Amino acid sequence: MEKDDKNIQEEKDIFFPEGYCHECLQCGKCCRNWQIVIDKNKYQQLINTPFILKMKKKFPESDMVKFYSDQEVGVLGEINNNCIMLDDNLCMIHSEMGCDFKPDVCRKFPFVLTSTPDGIYAGVSYHCLSIQRNKGIRVSEYIQDIKKLLETFKPKYQADNIIKLTDNISVTWEGYLFLEKQLTDWVDTTGVSDATWKMMGMIISLGIIGENIGDKAISVNEMENLLSSPPLPPLKRERWFHEYQFEYASSILSILELWAGSMEERNADIILKGGSLQSDSFEKEIEIKPIEEYVKSHLQEEFQTEFDKYVKHLLWRKYLLTYDTVFTGLVTVNFLPIFFMWYANASLTARDGREMEMDDVKTTLGLLDLYFHHLRLLGRFFRRFGKGLIDQHEILMR
Repeated sequence: MEKDDKNIQEEKDIFFPEGYCHECLQCGKCCRNWQIVIDKNKYQQLINTPFILKMKKKFPESDMVKFYSDQEVGVLGEINNNCIMLDDNLCMIHSEMGCDFKPDVCRKFPFVLTSTPDGIYAGVSYHCLSIQRNKGIRVSEYIQDIKKLLETFKPKYQADNIIKLTDNISVTWEGYLFLEKQLTDWVDTTGVSDATWKMMGMIISLGIIGENIGDKAISVNEMENLLSSPPLPPLKRERWFHEYQFEYASSILSILELWAGSMEERNADIILKGGSLQSDSFEKEIEIKPIEEYVKSHLQEEFQTEFDKYVKHLLWRKYLLTYDTVFTGLVTVNFLPIFFMWYANASLTARDGREMEMDDVKTTLGLLDLYFHHLRLLGRFFRRFGKGLIDQHEILMR
């Protein structure tokens, strides 16, 4: 990773990922298909300006902002799923008032900020077209913009010195970094699915053999001792589990399509078994195969490498910590290869292609980053799946 050596805040170091570049392409993609949050203080700076008065005359039937019940936070209005401030792929707030007047969520995009005991990790969003194409200057050169943003913006994700692996197991921050490093190394050697599965098995076993630790957070040394002797039994994957996993994945994909637009309740069954599907993500009807066929299909090495790179960046930007427990985050990442294969093939079908192209892969990673970063309600589904996995394995091991 890169770290600015001279201009770091005294309070918090700021870390940037290596090998990523960014420069706004003015594509307007970040201003579409989601609600843009704005706080009351930021809107108060705008409300009586000539710019807002002009906007109200331009859109007399539309609300500039809709505040939630607490009146502290609201969302900007929308026109046909576009931010009301978007005009010819440009932000009118930025054009008329300057960057500092934009909502904080817009000022930070495409960065995903997580506060940790070590400092701020400034990850990036694959929903951004510039990040996908790796165009522009090194992301570390945006350090002054991030520092200025942090004067008023508090990162949504805050990691403490004690991290919850499961409801009943905690680990020190250094212990979490140890596990994260292990997982990243395994992704390189065995792939995402096997790496996350092995880590889930380790954590379940850790909870069983480490019961004598009680409420104390497990340290790095304790973890190494617990995991080294005796050898841990692997977490088994029975055929019934694969079937259950495909059914579950099909249901989650249906939920994603629901959030993308409208859907029919039978979509989950269509995704599981194949058939004609109206996909709101691609805004057209597509003919898909059973999801299991996609998962068993082979990817070109460059496509697999691009997916693995994305997952490793998720781990680096501390994605596992954005859920209630690390285990819930692991379950989510364990499902990502299924979702990746389904959406990549859906993208191929939607463009009537004969072979998968890198553009299908990029489109898919953008969709995954959009859905799994911004739609946090998915966490409760993966938590339920993970809890069932823990309970079942603990029963089998006793």
